[in-house]
Formats: sequence, C-alpha cells, structure tokens
Amino acid sequence: MRMPVINEQIEIAAKPDAVWAQLTNFADFGKWMVPHVEFPAGGPEKLEAGVAYDEKMKLMGFPADIKWTIKNVEEGVRFDLDGKGPMGVSMIESFIVEASGEGTLFKIDSEVKGGAVSMMAGKVTKATQEALVESLAKFQALFA
Repeated sequence: MRMPVINEQIEIAAKPDAVWAQLTNFADFGKWMVPHVEFPAGGPEKLEAGVAYDEKMKLMGFPADIKWTIKNVEEGVRFDLDGKGPMGVSMIESFIVEASGEGTLFKIDSEVKGGAVSMMAGKVTKATQEALVESLAKFQALFA
C-alpha cells in the first residue's frame, strides 16, 4: 500500500528570513519538532545537497534511527531531505518557507514508505500528520 504524502502548513507572524533562521537552527530542532529525539552527532554542519546526518526519532511510541541526506537546498526558501530508516523504511521531507502578506507560510511535506510501515499505512499516516500539526503549532509559538 502506498502512503500518501502529508502536507501541513501554518501562517507565522514573522518575516521569511526569521522563519528560515529558526528552521535551520538545528540546535533548537527539539523545541518544536515533536518526533525528534536527538541528533547523535549533531545536526547537519552545512545545509547543502549531499550532506548526511543521523537523527533519532520516535513516532507512535517506536524509536527509529534515520539517516538523512540533504537532497536540495534553495537558500531561504526550502530544503528537501531523503531518509533511510530501519526495516526498509524510507522518508522524504520538505520544509518550505514562503512570504505571505506581512508574515510567512511555513509548510512541511512528508512521506513515509516501504518496509513495515506499509502494513500500518493508515495508523502511520495519522500519527505522522498529528505530529506535524503539533510540530507546526510549536514552531509558530516560538514567534509569539
């Protein structure tokens, strides 16, 4: 079963450059990204295509070690990640920052596929979507 791509977004009352600066501050990632546990060796040293780093995550109560590779970076606008997890699971995430009136529209697109998750597609999709909605609300609160 193919997992749907989850698209969530939120309006933030801050300029896009401020949102981008917070988004790319990997030292503060755990303050808002709900599934994030830690970067065992630190977040990515540079935000550029080809850079790889590890992240420990937890979703639906299950820990997962993800090996991320940055696939694409449009400075100030978006970056895309390709991740490999346990049991043949792969993930794609995109973080997108767009000017919107006086503020910013911040979007996260996420797709989890392969391996064990295909047997629990509905539950994984729901849990991922809930985690993204909660993460976006926490991110927005950083600007309050």
